[in-house]
Amino acid sequence: MTWDTEEFNQLVQQQLSPHSISLLQPPLDSISWKFFLCRYHIAEANRILSEAITQVKEREPTKPLRVALMQLQGTDESWMLFTAYRLAEAHTIAFAQALHSTADMMAQVLCISLRLNRLFKPQENRYLNVVVDRMSQHGVAPSVVTAVTSFLKSNEFLYLRAYVNTTKHISLVPASYTYRLVPGQDQLLVMIEAFKYRNENWPEKALADFIGADFERLSTMFDAIGIELTAVVHPPH
Repeated sequence: MTWDTEEFNQLVQQQLSPHSISLLQPPLDSISWKFFLCRYHIAEANRILSEAITQVKEREPTKPLRVALMQLQGTDESWMLFTAYRLAEAHTIAFAQALHSTADMMAQVLCISLRLNRLFKPQENRYLNVVVDRMSQHGVAPSVVTAVTSFLKSNEFLYLRAYVNTTKHISLVPASYTYRLVPGQDQLLVMIEAFKYRNENWPEKALADFIGADFERLSTMFDAIGIELTAVVHPPH
């Protein structure tokens, strides 16, 4: 089930002051924009890797793909796959940064729509984990707290956070490509290397899983937060 941000917006406009509404609109609009960017970067990463395979097939149409890829290694044309890997990684990093930023945008939405600023000092950080802890301490919207906690503590979000903060400093796709194929498919299997973040080891992960199944699960959990928030601000019948 998808969060209807338009319904939510209409509900809170009936309850908030004009000033609060003007503060709410930017983060609320930005959430939709960031998810659009996520889907754009996913599509581009998949397109680039698919086109790389198509070029290899067209270069050696009579040979099995695995053989053609093997023969490509070490040649001047191997730059094509190297470039595809690098471009796919660039889109993956942009995807991850856009998705990760939605957490703190949701924190702003929560603070404004639930009038939580009274629970914070003027210069106090309002990251999503801080906001949900404060909500829990004061018994505000328990169903929203549960949904946010599930999102923040999920393996998918913890990996996303670690990936975003690690790729600020280093690349996690090997600099010299070694081809791998999805079993039974003519599809490149690009792997994100295992890495360490804050003394915690994160295993190797297929790029396709990160921008595919992980994204879908995080989107579903994010929608669950919004749906619970809408229910909280919905006036009783």
